[in-house]
Amino acid sequence: MGRARSAGPWQAGGVAHGDPHDDGWALGVGAKRKLAWTTRGATVASKVSLSAGVWTQLTLTWTGNKLRIYRNGALAKELSANAGMPASGGGALPLGGDGAGAFSGAFAGRLDEVALYDRALSADDVKEHFA
Repeated sequence: MGRARSAGPWQAGGVAHGDPHDDGWALGVGAKRKLAWTTRGATVASKVSLSAGVWTQLTLTWTGNKLRIYRNGALAKELSANAGMPASGGGALPLGGDGAGAFSGAFAGRLDEVALYDRALSADDVKEHFA
């Protein structure tokens, strides 16, 4: 996702697509620098943290109701979303900000090389991108 600057407890959007309260999604940072995913108005918190002041490559894939979070090329967490994963067929893709209203603050860091795919990447794909 990028490089975070804040060292305290905060909430910040990172990237969103469409309306995360409807058929879109948002990824951001919640309490204690843990990543959080919002879709269909439901937020799924993870135990995946981001360190302040260092670059971190994040890759998210989802199929069905499974969300996989990769950090620096390695699987960090697999989450289940009872609401299912979004279709997010349309809408803007804001980077930074408050995650289209899903988070209470804006991301205070840098984002670089954001990419979207029309398929879920495999673990080998993610490792290759990191390498």
